[in-house]
Amino acid sequence: MFSKLVSLVLVLCVYNVAAVTYEEAFSSCKTKFNLQNDAPLDYFMANGKFETGKENLKCFFECLASDLGVKSADGSVNGEALKKLAQSHTHCQELALFGSEEVLKQCIKSSYTGTESCDKVFEFIQCSVQLKIASSKSS
Repeated sequence: MFSKLVSLVLVLCVYNVAAVTYEEAFSSCKTKFNLQNDAPLDYFMANGKFETGKENLKCFFECLASDLGVKSADGSVNGEALKKLAQSHTHCQELALFGSEEVLKQCIKSSYTGTESCDKVFEFIQCSVQLKIASSKSS
């Protein structure tokens, strides 16, 4: 499950244009959000939602997006950057899925319902995970 998280957490493998590596960003954000282990993130990846009481971790994804340079100025996921990242990292199967036209069409939205600064990135990630879960159930 952790390997799926590594691939998904903002469609991430390693974003070489960013000032930090994925590993550095992941570690930094893990520390910032006081994640002692990956269990809450694994639960999210399997269920498309956080366990009760862990909702504050949604900003973890914004932290990664910001550190890796895939967050737009308006706080949303940059679809073009994501698409280019997926195309340049074809060895990452999950990355290819989350950077796919289907996910981009369904999950990149100009208006999200959330009001916190991290809601736009989180809602993209949540949409992507839910599509992946639905896809695996129909297979």
